[in-house]
Amino acid sequence: MYRAMHDAGLESLDVPAGFILEIAGATEPDRDRLFVLLPDMDLWPENAEPAIVTERSAGGRPGFHKMVDRRLLEGAAVIALSARRESLASEQSSLVLSALTLPAVNSRMIAEVLRQIHAASHVEVSLKDREIAKLSATQLIPVFAAPDVKQAIEQLQLVLQTARPKLHGSLDDVYGQPEAVSAMRQVIVDIEEWQAGRLDWQEVTKSFLLLGPPGTGKTLIATAFAGSAGVGFVKTSYSDCQKNGHQGDMLKALNNAAEEAILKAPAVFFVDEIDSFYNRDNSENGYIIGVVNGLLTLIDELSATPGVILIAASNDRDRIDPAVVRPGRFDKHIFVRPLDRDGVRHFLLKELGGVLDESATSGFVDQLAGATGAQLTALVRDAKTRARASRRPLDFSDIQAAADVMLPTLGLDHVWRIAVHEAGHLLAGHLLGLPVARQVRVTARGGHVLIPEVAVETKETVEARMSVQFAGFAAECILLEKPSFGAGGSMVSDIAQATKLAIRSEVSHGLGKDISWRDGRTPLDLLPKPIQRRVEAVLQNARTAAFELLQANKPALLALAKILEQRRELDGADIIDVLYEAMGRQHDN
Repeated sequence: MYRAMHDAGLESLDVPAGFILEIAGATEPDRDRLFVLLPDMDLWPENAEPAIVTERSAGGRPGFHKMVDRRLLEGAAVIALSARRESLASEQSSLVLSALTLPAVNSRMIAEVLRQIHAASHVEVSLKDREIAKLSATQLIPVFAAPDVKQAIEQLQLVLQTARPKLHGSLDDVYGQPEAVSAMRQVIVDIEEWQAGRLDWQEVTKSFLLLGPPGTGKTLIATAFAGSAGVGFVKTSYSDCQKNGHQGDMLKALNNAAEEAILKAPAVFFVDEIDSFYNRDNSENGYIIGVVNGLLTLIDELSATPGVILIAASNDRDRIDPAVVRPGRFDKHIFVRPLDRDGVRHFLLKELGGVLDESATSGFVDQLAGATGAQLTALVRDAKTRARASRRPLDFSDIQAAADVMLPTLGLDHVWRIAVHEAGHLLAGHLLGLPVARQVRVTARGGHVLIPEVAVETKETVEARMSVQFAGFAAECILLEKPSFGAGGSMVSDIAQATKLAIRSEVSHGLGKDISWRDGRTPLDLLPKPIQRRVEAVLQNARTAAFELLQANKPALLALAKILEQRRELDGADIIDVLYEAMGRQHDN
């Protein structure tokens, strides 16, 4: 308290009637303690004691505002104990004559308290302020209860040691996700620069949306970052908060988690299953509308809080309310995909290095490439279980048996089909002038070609993108004669993506026959029949264009498929080289 007064240039806590002194930055238990202690501190003349109002999660911020207004209308001076400086209503903020922000506990404070308790002339506490700041009042009890200064400092060291976050792993344990790891390592550097006073927090990229299918390691990346950075970690999710009950209870749980992250700063605030906070436009449910509004408010507060890194995970970005994931709330979107060959190799060597050497590991890479981290973890667990059941040490046969059950080899014909399919996508994108693909993968589990979005969409680019979606199917028809069902199926399949593009261009982007706007997320079967027929015609044209384009470049398609079958994975400049190599072979023929 006295440190806060000193920082604010105050000698007392006097405040005239009708005005407010705000004391911000304490936890709710600390605010409750101040509510009780301030009247007993004999800081004001008789009959001049101000009204003390504290912000409590039970009443929420509206209840806090009402109580402050009530005390002001009674003609009292008000001391408002708030969680954050932004807690008061805007009209109340205009009445704040002084605002104190309670600083975090640090080594100098503890040294001064110990000096007073033990009547010592000098006390030195040489421990990190960042770690001391995360201790609660309860955790400091054994420090101040110690019989002398020496034992007090020993108790403090012991409390710090046991209070450090028990996060497992670091970014060194994250394999096959170079974009995510690179981004997180840069944040670690920026945190150090910010703590040293050499970087303004507003210049730090500090909010990340991790996108990818289940089991790819999105939660691992968040916890590994916190472990490597040595910062606090607060995890929540829609289901974690919703289980508390009605909307008020859910928002209270969400607010409590956010407040914990703010008090632990520097810290990670991790929101899992953020796609559960789904688009408000798709619902008339007041519950979800209120919850998403509450989340938006919290994200803005967290973004404005120095030291808080916001990370969220989602399996489906399209479900999330657009306001949640816009730039400024989540600045960087990172795709977290199944492991590439190098990621599989590093995983196996780390987990099974005592059994597999580099040579033996390479034999599994083709079989397991495209697996998720969760699948490989389960595979290792299964292999070890097999060894225990046989009452012997783990050996190669256990690993092979587990791999054959969980991710069986599907044969060279299957890999060739996938290579043909992905070659179609890659070649069509190149010939239609779309941005150069960033990554191509061919695995026994499937494949993908990652083509960046164009900067400005036109009717021509949309038609090109639809043709690229059909190009995998067309390539199978041209080179294999009998296509598989690999172009369809799920909501993220080639045909599904092409259909979504066709619907949006027809009903919401102004590129169709009708100029009136409709929601581009409307399922095809719910649209009027004339629009359904036009969407179908657009898709038929895109498929025909893909067939004609690849048929005219069949030698290049065949050459590119052979290269992908052999190389399996391509990134960056290698993709350009391979495209030119394939086109050169076409000209040679």
